[in-house]
Formats: sequence, structure tokens, C-alpha cells
Amino acid sequence: MGELIAYYPLILFISLVYSFPLLLLHFTVLYLMDKFGADALLTKLALIAVTTTGVFLTLAYVNGTLLSAWSCSYATSAVVTGLLIRIKDIRHPAGGI
Repeated sequence: MGELIAYYPLILFISLVYSFPLLLLHFTVLYLMDKFGADALLTKLALIAVTTTGVFLTLAYVNGTLLSAWSCSYATSAVVTGLLIRIKDIRHPAGGI
């Protein structure tokens, strides 16, 4: 167990490197959805699609092959989390999903 803790900073750094492009893509999607006046439901669905695609592409790139069990579990958790988190529509304070 002690040996695994020594690898934690390296694993954390590599995880940040792989997740940073997806974070930038999320910001871009949010910006474009806001710019074009998309409603909160469409924004939520677009972000879920981006996250799910990012999970599959990242795991395919890291492993060389697509690990279906990991990909499906991460994608499922992304979809469930995306459906549970509320996106507030700041243009319509009473609205939101």
C-alpha cells in the first residue's frame, strides 16, 4: 500500500493532463450554447454527449484498446451525474433544469 501512495502525484498529474482538453471543450460548449441562446436542457444533453465521448476516447487512447467495462461504467456515471446536476438558466431566473 505504501508503494502505491508514492505514485499518487504522478497519477494525479497524468489525470490532469488527460482531463484538461475535455475541460476546455466543456467551456467551449457552454460558451457556444450561451452565445446562441440554447435552453438548459439542450446544454445539459450536449455536455453529457461531450463527456461520454471524451470518456470513450480517453480510455481508447490510454489503453490502446477500448475497455468496455471501464468505459461503460465511467460513461454511465457521467450520464447519471449529468442528469442529476441542475443547470440554471441565468437569462430566466425562474427557469432551469
